[in-house]
Amino acid sequence: MDLVEIIAEVLKYVAPALLVLLGMKYMVDSQRNREADGALLRLKGDVLKEHLPLMLSAHERAILFLERISPEQLLARHSGRDKTAEEFRGELIAQIRSEYEHNLVQQLYISHEGWALLRQAREEILGLIHQTAEQLEEGSNGHQLARKVLEKAAGRQDMMYQKAIFVMKRDIRRYFEMGQSTDNE
Repeated sequence: MDLVEIIAEVLKYVAPALLVLLGMKYMVDSQRNREADGALLRLKGDVLKEHLPLMLSAHERAILFLERISPEQLLARHSGRDKTAEEFRGELIAQIRSEYEHNLVQQLYISHEGWALLRQAREEILGLIHQTAEQLEEGSNGHQLARKVLEKAAGRQDMMYQKAIFVMKRDIRRYFEMGQSTDNE
């Protein structure tokens, strides 16, 4: 037997064995990937089930904060009749800051975009109050400040607090969509 015949004879037995081994490796790798994907999906589902109530609560509180600092709601809850404009401005600003600080921890469960819009909404309303108070005549009362703030707010089409509420609601819908996709798979 010459060398070519020996190599051909060895390849006759080794080649099918190599093909079987490669096929087995592919099947094992494929199965391992499916199991890993399934475990990851189950883990995501478990995390979502555990954290969904916390995320919903955080969004509820954030939306409540945004609603409470909207000029209409804020001024409906506080009366500036017996106060100077400056005193009333201080009261409104203190109220907004207090509620914001009370809700700071909620940012853990709110998207970066949602929290950034919440902060922008707070700053926009604080700025509106400051700017309006500075434009009032000396000796104005809190009722005049409230009226002017409402007039300026009514003149704006898209206030940031409305956009922030929209984003919060959108994020909540996404959480529920994620939960449905993990339940179905």
